[in-house]
Amino acid sequence: MSKARSRQPPPQQGCLIRTLRKIYGQSFAAGYPDTEKLSEVLLKLNETSLGQLRRDHETGHLEHKIANASK
Repeated sequence: MSKARSRQPPPQQGCLIRTLRKIYGQSFAAGYPDTEKLSEVLLKLNETSLGQLRRDHETGHLEHKIANASK
């Protein structure tokens, strides 16, 4: 996968931080409120949170995990 592609944000940018914390734990996007959208904090995420997102996005699991956590 090219570097340019790996830096592309996931299509689920409208997802709330609250939903992502259900998947990755309460420390995901630390310092940001649950009501923020991923698109609002994506470029400011620490390496740990960004790495979690990137891994699931690249393996194709992110959309499924978000769908399950949103139920």
